[in-house]
Amino acid sequence: MRSSPPSAGRPTRASLAAVAAALCVWSCVHAGPGRPASRPTGDPTPAGQRLMYFPLVAKRLKLHRTEGVMLWTDAPQVSPEALVEVAAARRYLTKLLPPPLVAPDPPAAPARPVALAVYAAEDDYHDLWKRVGQLYGGTFGKITTDGYSYRHFCATFHGDAKGFAERKAVLCHEFAHVWLFQRRGLRNDGNWLTEGIATAVQLRFSPRSGDRRLFLHWMNTGRMLPLKRLMDQDRLRPKDYWQAATLVETLAKHHGRDLPAVIAAFNAGRSAYAIVRDVLETDFPTLAKHWSDHVRASAAGATTRPAAPEGRQAIPQNSQISP
Repeated sequence: MRSSPPSAGRPTRASLAAVAAALCVWSCVHAGPGRPASRPTGDPTPAGQRLMYFPLVAKRLKLHRTEGVMLWTDAPQVSPEALVEVAAARRYLTKLLPPPLVAPDPPAAPARPVALAVYAAEDDYHDLWKRVGQLYGGTFGKITTDGYSYRHFCATFHGDAKGFAERKAVLCHEFAHVWLFQRRGLRNDGNWLTEGIATAVQLRFSPRSGDRRLFLHWMNTGRMLPLKRLMDQDRLRPKDYWQAATLVETLAKHHGRDLPAVIAAFNAGRSAYAIVRDVLETDFPTLAKHWSDHVRASAAGATTRPAAPEGRQAIPQNSQISP
């Protein structure tokens, strides 16, 4: 049974006007599930983003902050500890993908914090997705997952305590997508690089969200895509996220200093062949061997739960739409 939205007081006239203005900037054109009709010409300010998260300002809200991250929630059970893994993920991403050494000219505007929302009611979580779809001029389709992200927006819901323990791992994944979009310009459209980095972050800070021994089993039974085919995919299927994650882990191990250049080349539209040959200065057979060796080695050292039954997703699915 679906939960009902919590009661709220009467919104102010100013708050309703602000929301109406934000929602009417772009027309709402049906684009089908998963694809917006057109690219937006801008994004809401942080204040506008806050109003999109919780348009009824009379709700009892809490704001939890840590460096570079802020979390809005109307769930009484959510405490600052919910940001511990997210903050660790931010530090890891900053170390893994340092900014360019040469400052841009003109200087870039100060980076906005990555904002997240955790809803007490699942219905409110779904309603945000509808508002985001209206804001960006399209209907994005029904959400069937425990977390999603799009450009500057990232959200999940609390539900029961056991479920939220798992959803925190998904929140870490979605946070990575927004950080990558805001800080490194990496589009969040399901490509191998964004899903690989986000899923690698999720596995690092929530190892129980994926079974390394199951990854090895899938590789040994022929369910691992050829390397070039994986990197040529426009949009990965969620069941292949583990492959992109282990590939990113392999790159971090063997080509760590080149990862910022990989993102720059990807953002510039360089091909998989050019990235492997010119940026990584290697070839597909060598990189593929390093990749398979990493899957074997990480499975040998795995301490996660026993392998999931055939057909079960090892990584909690998530939803992203092309920005």
